Amino acid sequence: MSSIAELVELLKEGSISKEQMLEKIYSASFPQKPESTKAIKSLEAPQFKFESGTDFEFNSNDFEDFHPKPTPLFEPSFSVLSPESFINRQLQWDLKKNINQEVLREKKLRIDVKDCTFKPKTNIPSCKFTKETIERLAKTRETTRLLKIKEDQERKRFEEEMKNCTFQPEINRNSSITGSKYLSDTPKKIVLYEQPAFTPKVKGPSKTMSSANEYLKQDPFERLSRPREPYQPEPEESEITENFFKSQIQYPENPGSSFSTRPFFERQALYEIMKQEKKELLQQITSAKPQINERSKKLVTTDFFERNDEMISKKSTPKQHPNEPNFQPKITNMGKMRRNRSVAEMSYGDLKKKNEKLEYLKELQEDKIREVVNPSVFQSKSYANVKSKLQIADDPDSYVERIKSQQRKKELETQIAKEEKIRQELSECTYAPIVIDAPVYVKQIARNMAMIKAELAANTKPKKPDWK
Repeated sequence: MSSIAELVELLKEGSISKEQMLEKIYSASFPQKPESTKAIKSLEAPQFKFESGTDFEFNSNDFEDFHPKPTPLFEPSFSVLSPESFINRQLQWDLKKNINQEVLREKKLRIDVKDCTFKPKTNIPSCKFTKETIERLAKTRETTRLLKIKEDQERKRFEEEMKNCTFQPEINRNSSITGSKYLSDTPKKIVLYEQPAFTPKVKGPSKTMSSANEYLKQDPFERLSRPREPYQPEPEESEITENFFKSQIQYPENPGSSFSTRPFFERQALYEIMKQEKKELLQQITSAKPQINERSKKLVTTDFFERNDEMISKKSTPKQHPNEPNFQPKITNMGKMRRNRSVAEMSYGDLKKKNEKLEYLKELQEDKIREVVNPSVFQSKSYANVKSKLQIADDPDSYVERIKSQQRKKELETQIAKEEKIRQELSECTYAPIVIDAPVYVKQIARNMAMIKAELAANTKPKKPDWK
């Protein structure tokens, strides 16, 4: 006896059908009633004959209220008082109900498929393949659902955070500069000109200008609203030639005839004559030399591409605002290398430099005046016999000895000055102690003791401190 799980696997593999699986389950659950299996085997789909145009509806809900008859109490296989009999009867009833539903479903499918002529050949998918696909699809569906929930939560959190934010900055301001300007409107520059402060006094027409005075006496509205006389241009050369040819050719006297109603060959001959005359006029060498202005000369000499490049360069160069300063100082390399001025130099340093410069110029002016009044000392003859103090040119060998003697003399003078100062300080002191000089042997003992202490201090090792 195989279990239900094994039967389900065999059904998935395709080795048995649904009817065979149900038969095996039913035979295993009802060993005492083999007639039920025969009845199931003998079950066939009911053969109904329907007329054309009639619809057949199958309702599976009609069989849900199916209640099988309970087994009689006198059957020896079940005992009335035992609980196991009740459970077995319940299981049997469930199995019967499932079997009947499967049979009815199969019958319905057969009836539906009977009209279908196309029967495709389909392979039986393996259990492993279906399991993997189901797991994969379920996993992807779960991940998409979780991602959607996460995105909704992030969006709600972001909206809650943005509710408190009232400031909305303009991001990426350079996009208007670096972006495409093909369809963008260029605003007109507002040129700020100063209002003219000077109002000139206009002198009117004189008394001798009678026509101007009469013109000004008229009402301005009538004078200005009067329409101008139509302009009549001078006839061109082509019109003159056309009129000439018109006079030569004799047109019919019919008033309805025009240039468009002439015969084709006459019009063609007229156009050929006009074309030939125009060609001869162009080929003639003109004796007159027209006066061409500078603008026309530039247009004649320069090429189209050169003019186009010049126009592009003019457009690319930025236009200077009329109120902007025109002065652009040139900074040298030395000026670039210099350090920046401090706050003190920028505040009162310039004033100090200016005052120093003025003082220097003032001194130079005074020196010039003094030189004019008092002649130079070096030009006088009274200092001609004065010798040099160092005498390097006269006696260079004794220079070092003279310096040493001057230094000794200076040291002696400083020593005398110090003694004199000490004497003056002591003269002010009122208390003068009497000091008795010690004998010679006492001094000798003190010197010996000092020497012994120095030797002991040199031999003894330094002691470690108490805290180590």
